[in-house]
Amino acid sequence: MVGTDEVRKIGEEHEAVLRSLLSPEESARYLRSMQTAKAMEQAYSFLLARALLRTTLSRYCSDVKPQEWNFIMNEHGKPEIDFDNLKARRIPEQFKSLRFNLSHCSGMVCCAVSIGRDVGVDSELISTKRRILSIAERFFSEAEFEELKKIHPDRQQLVFSRLWTLKEAYVKARGLGISGVGLDNFEFTEASGFIFSLQLSDNVCRFDREDSVVSSGDLWKFLIVNPPSVSQSTERNSPAHTVSLAVGGQEPFELVCLKTVPCHVTPDVLLDPRST
Repeated sequence: MVGTDEVRKIGEEHEAVLRSLLSPEESARYLRSMQTAKAMEQAYSFLLARALLRTTLSRYCSDVKPQEWNFIMNEHGKPEIDFDNLKARRIPEQFKSLRFNLSHCSGMVCCAVSIGRDVGVDSELISTKRRILSIAERFFSEAEFEELKKIHPDRQQLVFSRLWTLKEAYVKARGLGISGVGLDNFEFTEASGFIFSLQLSDNVCRFDREDSVVSSGDLWKFLIVNPPSVSQSTERNSPAHTVSLAVGGQEPFELVCLKTVPCHVTPDVLLDPRST
C-alpha cells in the first residue's frame, strides 16, 4: 500500500519515473485527467495505483518489466493479466495464475496480489461527514442496517466502513460487479467479541475474527487491515482508513502487507505479517 500524501512530497522527478512505468494508453489517460485540482488528485491516485500494480507484479516475475505488463477486461469489467501478449518469452507456470486487485481512495492506494486465488481489496477514508445510516438502509441487508443502528455513534463510522469495504472486497474478488452480486444479497454481522457471520443466498458460513483476521471456513477468508503506519487520524488515535481483503480458496496462506513507494529508494515497511 502507498500513502499518497507522502508520495506527493517526492516531487516532479519521481512523478516522471512513475509515468515511465505506465503503458502509453495509461500515460495518456493520466495526462488527460490533469484538468482541475480535484481531477488532479484522482489522476495522481490512478498513476500511483498503476505504477504500484506493475512494480508489484514484476517482483513476482522479474523477467517482465513493469511497463511490459498487459491487461484485459473480463466480461464484467474486472482487469486480468493478458499472458498471451506479454513480451517476456518464458513465464514460469506458477506465475500464470497471478491475480490482483486495486483500490484507491483519498490518501491511500492499495494493491493485492495472489497466486491461484481470487482476491479483492477495498479501502476507504473513514469520514464523519457521510450520512451512513441512509447509505446503509439503501445498500445493506436489513439485518446489517438494524445492527448498525444499535451501535454507539462513536463506533458507527468505523463499523460501517468495515462492513462496506468487506462487501466491496468480496464483490471485487468475485469479479461480477455490484449488479452481478448485489450488496444486500449477503451480509456480515458483528457480534460481541468481534465475531462475524457471513450469510450468502446459497451458503451460510460462520467465522470468528481474532486480531483483524477473519476466516470464513472452506470458501473465503476475510481480513480487515488497519494500517496506522500509513495514515492516522488525530481523533482518539483511531485509524483514518479501513482496508479489507477477500481471499478465495481453502488452503491457509500467509499475508504480507507492505508500505512502499514504487521506484523510490525508501525501503519498504513491513506493516502486517500474518498467517491465516
